[in-house]
Amino acid sequence: MGGIRERRCEFQVRRHACRERPPSSLQRDAVGTRQRGLWRLGAWAYGAETYAHAAVQYAKAMRAVDPGIKLIAVGEGLGKDQDAWNGAVLKIAGPVIDYLAIHDYVTSASNATAPNPRARLMSRAGEFEASYRHTGEIIARLAPGRPIKQIVNEWNLFYDADTIESMEGAVYASRLMNGFERAGNFVEANCISDLLNGWLGGIIQSSRDRIYGTPQFYAIKMYNGHLGTDRLQTESAHRRCRPEWLPSTRSPRVRPTARSCSSRCLMQTWSIQFRRGSILAVSLTPPTCS
Repeated sequence: MGGIRERRCEFQVRRHACRERPPSSLQRDAVGTRQRGLWRLGAWAYGAETYAHAAVQYAKAMRAVDPGIKLIAVGEGLGKDQDAWNGAVLKIAGPVIDYLAIHDYVTSASNATAPNPRARLMSRAGEFEASYRHTGEIIARLAPGRPIKQIVNEWNLFYDADTIESMEGAVYASRLMNGFERAGNFVEANCISDLLNGWLGGIIQSSRDRIYGTPQFYAIKMYNGHLGTDRLQTESAHRRCRPEWLPSTRSPRVRPTARSCSSRCLMQTWSIQFRRGSILAVSLTPPTCS
């Protein structure tokens, strides 16, 4: 085990050193990917502590080559092992890492027995948002003084094409993008899986005779085209729009977000509704512009 780890570490450092690039042009690098499976470099199935100690050695070797590199450690998303895995990694490797990588997927099987599978699917985005906040609190407690944030570098649906490449897939993506926005103090970046083909979840699909963007592609493009510069505090004042939990799905009715563009005094608002067929009237009080 030790010999394998040392050889892998040596290979990773050599590969990092031999890249033809100016210093620090590679801003972030991941130490392993995912926490299960012996085929995963760096994140072996021997437990979080083993991985964390190996990550510390990787960090020392890689920063000897590039002192300014930001390192992403393997984290665990929403699930039964979430706190145990993330806690162990933060306690051991917290002083040398900059991010936790999180993967969050929703499967059709996990929602199949719900009274309303579609509503259950849409509610998962709110659960993931709460999970990112929870992990952020664990980071603050176990790695005090370290500005460690989460990078959700894999997320999507394990559903058939009829769902993923439909408005349902787009609405789910929008709800999760909204969650990333609302949890922006804890999540620095995200990346849907995949960008091109790969599997049904690829948001750009190509073949011999055509190429097209899926509804998820256009939902994400819409967010990226209206980033603004500052996130604004939002409140839901109407009694029907308060963030109350619906008993059947435990998902808030409305999740508003807003951003402003300081140079143009422009405000973008996003409000993802939960119930299909409902109408939302919005009254906006824009920030004062000088």
